[in-house]
Amino acid sequence: MKIVRILLASLLIIVFVASCLSADTSKLNTPLKFLKSARETGIARAKADRAYLAAALSNDVTVTMKFDHVLTGAEITSLARLGVSFFSIDGEVAHTGPFYAANVPWDAVEELSAREDVLKLDSAWKPCVFPCLDVSAHDIEADSAWLQTDPLGLPLTGTGMRIADFDTGIDVFHPSFFYADGDTFDWIDTNLDAVFTASTDRVDLDRDGIADLNERLSYLDGWIYDPALVWSSANPSNNGNGYQTYWDWLYNDANFNYRRDYGTASGYTESSPTFGEQIFIAIDSDDDGALDVGEKLVALKTSKVYATLTTGAVEYLRGTDLINNENDSNGHGTAVAGILAGGTVDRHIFTGIAPDAEILEGYFFSDNPISALIPWALSRGADVMLYEFGGFVWDYLDGSSTDEELI
Repeated sequence: MKIVRILLASLLIIVFVASCLSADTSKLNTPLKFLKSARETGIARAKADRAYLAAALSNDVTVTMKFDHVLTGAEITSLARLGVSFFSIDGEVAHTGPFYAANVPWDAVEELSAREDVLKLDSAWKPCVFPCLDVSAHDIEADSAWLQTDPLGLPLTGTGMRIADFDTGIDVFHPSFFYADGDTFDWIDTNLDAVFTASTDRVDLDRDGIADLNERLSYLDGWIYDPALVWSSANPSNNGNGYQTYWDWLYNDANFNYRRDYGTASGYTESSPTFGEQIFIAIDSDDDGALDVGEKLVALKTSKVYATLTTGAVEYLRGTDLINNENDSNGHGTAVAGILAGGTVDRHIFTGIAPDAEILEGYFFSDNPISALIPWALSRGADVMLYEFGGFVWDYLDGSSTDEELI
């Protein structure tokens, strides 16, 4: 009996020690987490040709470690037994206070993160990976927020909110900036091959079950600028590889000219849904990325852009003349607006953080000062304003400029 008690006590001690030494991944910076995940999931091996993943394939990783004290010689020797190789200068371990540079074996990273005296572990390697919406929206738990409702019962997707962005402008014809508030339609598998065939199959706009010539369906390819080659070696990425429900948009190629016509030059008006040949998104019920027979289409209709203030303080307003809006010649403002409110929940890989909000776009880089844009946005009902001006605006950004005082 005494032996049993001793064994149980020993087991409890082992369990207690193990729990005390459990890894604390919150101490790892984002690049180190990224490399660690790529290594453990096999992505690094599967995509060994990607230069940005090379660091995950090495036996060790170069890190900056922050301890809660300056290490003693004995502690450095103890860490060396784990395989930690410190950088040295003139025979002395290189450090600045409690900060140390070292090469650490991958199997020692978790052990180090479990130590109470280790406060942070940062990878010295920084990936050339742009944080895309399919990752960052989940990281900030936006997709979890979309499942909740506010006290009025409205989903937390930005409904009823108006966001002002002061940037280079916005492309009001981009399919990301229309609400999915149109009707639901069937599509017709014209050639009966059980798969969607662009420019052959139809959208049953008049709901008569007949594949009319002016009901042809084609698609807009949702390619992206992907300099880190995260998705493919093509540039731009995801271009020319067929229709994918979660990447692309369908449209009614009514005149069968193999392009989407839009704007006043093509005969469309402010009241035309999506300001041109109508755009649709698929209800991909089985989430297989393909448009299957029996799956429905939802028409996009109303612009998310409430108003813009463009060059010369010229305003364009939804319902009046937004279709004539000055285009975004740079593209940065359009991309930022997409991060804020682009896309449709559960229907597109790149959905903005508040996809049901309205957008106010102030053309800051068209000689509209912030002192004019802020009162304009307030007068148009802005709930949130975004200005992301850096050193390129020729201010020290130390609070001394009139713009900063105004903000």
